[in-house]
Amino acid sequence: MKFVKASLYLSIALAISACGEQVTVESHLENAKSYLNENKVNESIIELKNAIRADTKNAEARFLLGQIYLSLGDGLGAVKELERAQSLKYPDNKVLPLLARAYILTDSDSDVIALSTAAKELAAEERSQYLAYQTLAALRSEQPELAKQSVELAQSIAQQSLHSMLALAYLQLSENKYDEVKTLISRILTIDPKQVDALMLQGQVSIVTEEYQLAVDSFKQFMELQPRYGMVELLLANALLKAGHDEEAEQHADAILAKVNNQPFAHYIKAMVRFQAKDFAKASEHAEAALSANFNQFNLKLVAGASAFYLKNWQQSYHHLSAIIKYLPKDHQARRMLAVT
Repeated sequence: MKFVKASLYLSIALAISACGEQVTVESHLENAKSYLNENKVNESIIELKNAIRADTKNAEARFLLGQIYLSLGDGLGAVKELERAQSLKYPDNKVLPLLARAYILTDSDSDVIALSTAAKELAAEERSQYLAYQTLAALRSEQPELAKQSVELAQSIAQQSLHSMLALAYLQLSENKYDEVKTLISRILTIDPKQVDALMLQGQVSIVTEEYQLAVDSFKQFMELQPRYGMVELLLANALLKAGHDEEAEQHADAILAKVNNQPFAHYIKAMVRFQAKDFAKASEHAEAALSANFNQFNLKLVAGASAFYLKNWQQSYHHLSAIIKYLPKDHQARRMLAVT
């Protein structure tokens, strides 16, 4: 009899414990959603992590956390959580378009394309969104025919949707149709001024068309909206350098190097800025760091060679300048430097 009573008490205790745990998970989810509505992103992340800690197989918590990471530009974090949500059978209509963009942020183009079969079952708007990312992934992986097919399909599904226009803009950029790209971007940003993929594309095409201030403004907006996407700070630093904002470009290069001290493009930015400031020792130091990482841009070799010349390091100057001499105009100062060395 005592054994039966003990077993009964134990069963009740376990049931109460399980109910309490479920309430806790639901409570964390509700708190997370409430914080999101108040734009308290960090607090929402904490609540979702607590929900996952209590129930590692909670698909909604995984999805919401992945969605937040993606909105911050954290591609790796988003991929991890959205893949988990997908494996836990969270609806594809919600997960798949976001997962495709997360793969884009992490340069996982083959993974984007691998979602194409599942994407056929998506609703029209969500499929159009996926097709925009499939277009970009196809172009980056040198599959132009797939890109064209993706655009045609997106246009047939929802020609005037933001993502159908974005898909077409990607394709037209690959065909050097810059005016058409600008028109499409303008239409997208008129409808949604915070459409981050259009802002990124606007920055990239502005670099090509040498509208450097517009590139700066576009990348700054993107960085404000999705601050965890590290690549955008490199793009911004480059745009600032091209726009003649050397001091600001160097500040961003310093910030990048504080996190990744061997980042070659940041060293390139530093070398160019320091050379303009006639700080030849620092210019040489950063140029050598970038070159040692196989960042072999013509103007970087020129800066490396000229800096070494001014530092009277003749051998190093000769090494860099002799590699680019045939590309220099006959009256270029670097030719005279090389003659001296």
